[in-house]
Amino acid sequence: MSFGTFIIALPHFIIGRYEFETSVRWVVNSTQISSPCRGDLPEDLTQADRSPQAPSTDCEGESNLSMWIYVLLGNVLRGIGETPVQPLGISYIDDFATEENAALYVGCVQTISVIGPVFGYLLGSLCAKIYVDIGFVNM
Repeated sequence: MSFGTFIIALPHFIIGRYEFETSVRWVVNSTQISSPCRGDLPEDLTQADRSPQAPSTDCEGESNLSMWIYVLLGNVLRGIGETPVQPLGISYIDDFATEENAALYVGCVQTISVIGPVFGYLLGSLCAKIYVDIGFVNM
């Protein structure tokens, strides 16, 4: 599970700093066109609806990064590591704990499996407020 987590975090360290100029920019009103690419514009738009600039016909700054593969592989490894905990862990506790303590141990495992994600989401919401490129971008 820890190796999968390190693989998920790897793209943050290997792709470098985020460049604002490489992001896809909207050049028309987003309520008229649902795609960020200009190649599929409807032909019935009047000249007044178009922007005064001559936009390109394809997406600006398309990313050829395949970092999603690292995230997918990391999540697969984490899933493989997490899967045996519930079914095999409960069986292990039932087999090797004393009868007086087995219910307490099973209750602790179930409580942690419910409360753990709650703390994870709370920590994630706090970390979402932290700007990633601190020190590199003028805030």
